[in-house]
Amino acid sequence: MKPQRNTYKPKVFLLSSFADVGIMNASSYVLLITSPINALLNYLFVYTFNFGLLGAPAATGITYWLSFVLLLGYAKFIDGSGPWGGWSKRAFRGWWLFIQLALMGFLMVGTEWLAFEIITIEAGRLGTIPLAAQSVIATTDQLLNTIPFGLGVAASNRVGNLLGGRRATRAATGANVAAWTSVLFGSIIMIVMLIVRNHYGKLFSVYP
Repeated sequence: MKPQRNTYKPKVFLLSSFADVGIMNASSYVLLITSPINALLNYLFVYTFNFGLLGAPAATGITYWLSFVLLLGYAKFIDGSGPWGGWSKRAFRGWWLFIQLALMGFLMVGTEWLAFEIITIEAGRLGTIPLAAQSVIATTDQLLNTIPFGLGVAASNRVGNLLGGRRATRAATGANVAAWTSVLFGSIIMIVMLIVRNHYGKLFSVYP
């Protein structure tokens, strides 16, 4: 997982930079290239080369690096490098505010991950079945989290760009639409999970 983490933050930085200047399609173009490559590498590493469990993270790590390189190429040769004016003293202004915001984000995400780790440890102490159940819950949580996460990214970019353009009224409208959309999607997810609650577990185990 370490090679993947080395490219995750720079990739997020590039995507944020694209979003700041209104470039929203770069990640979609890159995903169209890397997604089939990732599927092919997973198949080759796990089944053809018999790497087993190590094959999947290896394939994902290569895909992360490829995504990062393709995003750099997009910024360099297609679009996205215009706002960068090079290194200067001005580039280092306002870093204290940035560091404060980064620390708050670090604490928020760190405590969230810590809570999941504590739950996993405690579930393991309860026995094999509770640990397996917790793994199912964690997997489901990560799967369902992609919907509100994508909505949150889109809303933050939209509202941030509108605020940057001094369009406070439209930014407030966008924030309200995002809030009500999150309530709608949350309700739909809750209803679906309640309906399939007696059958969902069968996707992970053949035992009743």
